[in-house]
Amino acid sequence: MDNRDLADIVLTSPYFSGNSKALYLLLQETDLALRTCWLAQSYEEYEILSSLDLPVAFWTTEHGHQNTWRMLQKAKLIIGSDTHFVQNNMDHFDKLTQNSIKLNLWHGSPWKNIGEQSLLRHTVFESFLIFDKFLNNSDYFLIPHPEDLGKMKEVLPNAKFIQAMEPKWISLLELEDRPKFIEINSFESISQAPAAVENRSFRIIWAPTFRETSGTWTEQIIQGFLEKAHEFGMSVDVKPHHWDQFLPTILRSNDIPFIDPRADLYPALQNYDAVVTDYSSILVELRRMGIPCASYAFDIPDYQHRHGFIPGVIDFEEILITDDLKELFSGILELKNLFGTSLELKAIKQIWYKIITNLLN
Repeated sequence: MDNRDLADIVLTSPYFSGNSKALYLLLQETDLALRTCWLAQSYEEYEILSSLDLPVAFWTTEHGHQNTWRMLQKAKLIIGSDTHFVQNNMDHFDKLTQNSIKLNLWHGSPWKNIGEQSLLRHTVFESFLIFDKFLNNSDYFLIPHPEDLGKMKEVLPNAKFIQAMEPKWISLLELEDRPKFIEINSFESISQAPAAVENRSFRIIWAPTFRETSGTWTEQIIQGFLEKAHEFGMSVDVKPHHWDQFLPTILRSNDIPFIDPRADLYPALQNYDAVVTDYSSILVELRRMGIPCASYAFDIPDYQHRHGFIPGVIDFEEILITDDLKELFSGILELKNLFGTSLELKAIKQIWYKIITNLLN
């Protein structure tokens, strides 16, 4: 974009998806006098958005990108939707944005232990110590539901919180109400070929969260899931988590088609009858939205040992969580889709225009 050092609001995410993407596209359609820019974290993403004449800059510490650095230094508001806003050169990013207000849109409702209470930070990711630094540098965090507030306050006692519906749900609005370009980085544009769906009327997407160690995913688990789904007359598209290094490897080695892990899940939800995950935050989110969702918890003892679950966030008696495939698929067929275009969902644009205006003033 021209004059990139003049953006009021810079939005970013490791991939062009989720809350940051949705809010960025919403802000392109507002009448508010706001100068926005997307901070792309891959050159491929930068080129795609540039070709659509969308305001975008490329994040790098290489010389020759001083316009991007100046933009970050002068931006009033930095908006991200992941643990640490950018995937690389975090210290440089933090230095450039030290005078900006930072809004962390997070990525869902916490029902697993996070921060100090997660065994992961002590057993797997040394970089969690780095992530904590950037979490604590965020000024505001989005809380999508009042039930989430207590846990986030416990983990981030010095943060301020904004409670509102997540911007990503605009993907479920009727077509004429959605922002333009909402499908960028969705399944149709960058996914590998999905599984064949001939003669199958019930479509599910299997979207598990990531695993930190090898050995969790096996050919037996994956083939068992797919075969049982087909017995129930269902077609399956597999969508690995964008952090998962192990599931895509096994899928490739067994010639099982899967959706690109970078693809944006939410614009494609209306193409499926149900979602199967495991311990992802989408289990809570979709339940609250009335969208059929179940958990295939084939490794729950190991996962619970590593993460732990927050008491009270999930009612295990109300949500279908099982390690038995027959129970899983028979239960999915009984789930009812209670999603409706609520007044709050229709008003999401106005809600977020007001939030942004208040943060800038």
